[in-house]
Amino acid sequence: MPDRICEFDPKSITEVDDYVGVLQELAQVTQGEFVPESLRAEERVGDKVVLEFLHAGKAIRFQFTQEGRWVADGFYEQLRKFCKKHLSGSYLSVGTDWATEVYLPHKVIGQIQKKTRTFDSVEALVQFVVEGASQSDMFTAWERLPWQLKAGYTRDGDSLMTALLKSEADTDRCLSAYETHETPLLPSRYGESPLELAQRLRGVNPRVLIGEPSATLGYVEIRQKWSQRLWHSYLPEYLRIVDALEADLSSMRFSEAGNLYGIAMCHAPLLNCGSEVAQVHYYEYNGAYTLNLLTQGPGGGALHRQLPCDQVDTVIDLLRRYCRRTLWTTPGQDGAWLVAQE
Repeated sequence: MPDRICEFDPKSITEVDDYVGVLQELAQVTQGEFVPESLRAEERVGDKVVLEFLHAGKAIRFQFTQEGRWVADGFYEQLRKFCKKHLSGSYLSVGTDWATEVYLPHKVIGQIQKKTRTFDSVEALVQFVVEGASQSDMFTAWERLPWQLKAGYTRDGDSLMTALLKSEADTDRCLSAYETHETPLLPSRYGESPLELAQRLRGVNPRVLIGEPSATLGYVEIRQKWSQRLWHSYLPEYLRIVDALEADLSSMRFSEAGNLYGIAMCHAPLLNCGSEVAQVHYYEYNGAYTLNLLTQGPGGGALHRQLPCDQVDTVIDLLRRYCRRTLWTTPGQDGAWLVAQE
């Protein structure tokens, strides 16, 4: 690996001839595969740089714009296009204070980029899965996603799962995304349920994804269980929420198996995570609450947020509104469904 690494000062261009030296340094780490000859660089009108050389007897020309003393982005773009067409490998940029380029086979670079890829939209996430991301690739990608993308929507109003289920991605890949994503039950902005779409478009039984509804207990019964030592974890954080909502929780139902590693509740006799549930988890490692609220059907909505621990009052307020059935009151706001356009 050391012989494949090229390091140089990225702010080294005082005159266009300096690109001759930069290209020669980069060529040296290809182990003789790339030996540019007859190199010359000249400046053209409008800060244009033309860098010419011979490779295997063929004339090659890079043309790009130079601004300031930094090695131009256009130079790197031209270099990678050249590598893709003429060499067995290319250069992988490594983030350091210096310009650090590692010459690696195209396949290796592709594998690295696939596992370290960043995303700026839900559309990009959908394409990532459609193009063949493995479950391991998805795990790695989801870990680095900002919350706005984990619970985000496409321009058409689809969540990641509703968009995937409507896409050409094969069903196994969709199921892998479901198993690895943090908000797999997030409906579209028009109230389309991933579970309903999975059944209608893919023939997948929703129970395969979420299991059977679980039995519930009333507040008095679950509070008694929470008082037992083996039925709790972060008591101060969760009990702060429970105590603040005690009057509202009296009408709610809680999973029979639920403990204070998180709070999960609903209005119905059975807890069904695919149709109606309110969940909150406190994660000590990042000092934040993760809130998931879902009500399927007319007048329903979905809300998925991550809130720092100093915003616990917001968590309490949202849960209180959920308990009182006043959360989904304004279409398009607070996660309530948007009205589909005709």
